[in-house]
Amino acid sequence: MAVLVARGAEPFSRSVSPAEFAAAGLPKLSASELTQLDTLFAKYRTARAEPAPTVARAVGTPPTPTPAKPALRKTEPAADNDSLISKAKKIFTQTKESAHPGSIEGQIDGWFDGWTSNTMWRLKDGTQWRAENSQPGFTSNPVRDPKVKIYPAAINGYWLEFPELDQKVRVRQLP
Repeated sequence: MAVLVARGAEPFSRSVSPAEFAAAGLPKLSASELTQLDTLFAKYRTARAEPAPTVARAVGTPPTPTPAKPALRKTEPAADNDSLISKAKKIFTQTKESAHPGSIEGQIDGWFDGWTSNTMWRLKDGTQWRAENSQPGFTSNPVRDPKVKIYPAAINGYWLEFPELDQKVRVRQLP
């Protein structure tokens, strides 16, 4: 008794090559078992699958070989792509020397002996900066006009770095 399988997509048993069909032991299945297998695969087929033309064949007949589809070539994203992943790669692969391309170098105008939350600094260029509330405090020996680097933080705000002390604090520029 020949049972015909007519679906909007090619049945699984027909979509594999004859070698794969034999290697999987599918010729041992009865016609009803093969129909059940095709039904299960049709039920769990992903939405991404390409619809194949309608095929009708007698169940139990070995599949005919299908031509191999050409492999898809993966393309790399453009170098100037501003996606989040490309930005993260740029941040995490920078060398120490070029780690802060948008950094500003300056000096604090006056004495520095550390910070607490909301400490304010005036640089010699006239800009004012305030430590973020969430930063832990830091205390050091008093230093006159220490050099600083200010650079954008990865997410929000800026870092004020004291290279001579090997310390940094998140800051916000004041108007």
